[in-house]
This record gives sequence, structure tokens and C-alpha cells, in this order.
Amino acid sequence: MEVLCNVIPILVMIGLGKLCRAKKWFKEEECNGLNRFVFGILFPIMIFNLCFSAKFERSHFLVVVVIFIIYVLGIFLGILMDKLHKGEFSNLYKYMISTNEGGSVALPLYLSIVGMSSNTVLFDLAGTFIAFLIYPIMVQKSVSGESDIKGILKSLLSNSFVIAVILGLGCNALGLYQYTGELYSSIMSMITSPIGGSILFMLGFNMNFEKSIIGPVLKMMVVKTLFYGVACVSFFIIFKGLMSDWEFVMAVLLSFMSPLGFAVSGVISPEYKSDRDRMFVSTYTSLYIIVTLIVYVVILLV
Repeated sequence: MEVLCNVIPILVMIGLGKLCRAKKWFKEEECNGLNRFVFGILFPIMIFNLCFSAKFERSHFLVVVVIFIIYVLGIFLGILMDKLHKGEFSNLYKYMISTNEGGSVALPLYLSIVGMSSNTVLFDLAGTFIAFLIYPIMVQKSVSGESDIKGILKSLLSNSFVIAVILGLGCNALGLYQYTGELYSSIMSMITSPIGGSILFMLGFNMNFEKSIIGPVLKMMVVKTLFYGVACVSFFIIFKGLMSDWEFVMAVLLSFMSPLGFAVSGVISPEYKSDRDRMFVSTYTSLYIIVTLIVYVVILLV
């Protein structure tokens, strides 16, 4: 029953988005407005809170660094795929492997097994730097063609995601979080609670099972699964001590085998050349949840 309580709500929200598009209860421009509200206003606030409230353990610093390196390698793998196979959607490949959705997928599934734990936050921290610092640079360079450092820095410093990360980490370093109280927590809870459901709804709304899209989506799913399969093996080699703890192993498996970070679709939206690009990213992100659920069930059976 606990498995269903974590899985069914995700599927229901995706299905609701798909139903609203099929029945034309929700218009394209309305979904675009919701997208701007979530990613333009709510998400930067959530990113600020994540960076502001995170507790950084020295012993986990190397883990975050290794995860970050793995994500960077994922970017280079996507670039290599683009060079080897030019075609529709290939300009998006470099964004399709790095980062995994921890907060809305891996974390709730993980906590349903182990209870309280912050192991998956390590993956979120590395993913935050990729999605909200590295990706904006890549998007800016790709869209505007700017290669000078000043132009890129100017665009970055005006990016709401980047501002949220810098302010959050700065306030964290100053230790200001200890001065917050229940009022702050209540405000953050109210602001961030609609994000997960809204993103899942938009993923379902933009999901498309057109044959010409399913082929490239399945190819990317296979590549992502193989890539993070190797990443999981590398963790057993690099972090033998930590991987002797089954709870940490589960965090690694669920985090690495989670779908593309939900926020990535909004961050890279300037790269979209057509609605098909948006559909490709949404369908790829949504369908990969199936892989995550398979891993989750296997863990429960073990």
C-alpha cells in the first residue's frame, strides 16, 4: 500500500495533464503561463531555500564532487551523441543525461523505505549546480552565440536561477538559517508545495506518444540507463565503505535511476525550435519514471 501511495499520485498528475490536453480543457497558452509562473517565480524561491537550508557535511563533500563529475561526463556524452548523429532533437542531447529528479521522485520513494534520511540531498546539490549554473551558460551560448566571458556573465547574473543559488549559498555560509523560525518554514512550504504537482501536470500535458518521437525517446532512455548503470558500479569502487550500507546503496540506485530533473525542461526552453522539442523532453522525462519504478520495486523485493 505504501508503494501505491507514492507512485499513484505521480501517475495521476501526469495522466490529468494528458487528459486535459486530449479533452482541450486546458489551452496551450494557459500551460505556457503556468510554466512561466512555476519556473519564473516559484522555482527560484525553492532553489534559494534548498541552498539556504542545506546542511553540508565535510565527509560527504567528495561524494558531491564525484556526482558532479558524473553529471559533467553526461553532458559530454550528449555532445558526442549530437556530433555522431545530427538530426531532430540532437541539439537537446547534451541536456538529456545529466541531473536526476530527486525531490519529486527519488526522495519520496526512498523515504517510503528508510524513513528519515538526507542521503538523496547529495545528488540534489550536484544537480542544482548543473541545472542552474552550467545549463544556463550552455543555453546562453547556444541561443545567442555569445562566446565572450563578459556577455555570458552578464546573462548569468540576471538569471533568476543563478541569483537564487548565489543568494542561497551566501546566506547559508553566513549561518543565517539558524535565525529563521516556523513562520519562514510555513511561507516556504506554501510557496513550494504546488511545484511538484504543477510540473507533473505540465509533463503530462506536453507528453506525446507520436511514433516519430517515441523512437528517439526510447534511445535516450537506453543511453541514460546504461550511463547511470556504469555510474552505480563506479560508486562501489570509489566509495566501498559507504556502499557497504544498504540504505546508501538504495539512495544511489534510486537517485541515479530517476528521470531527468523536472526543472530542466524550463531551464532549456530557449533551445526549443518547435513544440516537438518540448514534447520530446516532456515525453522522455515522463516515461523514464517507469524505469525508476522498476528499480524501486526490485529494491523492495530484495
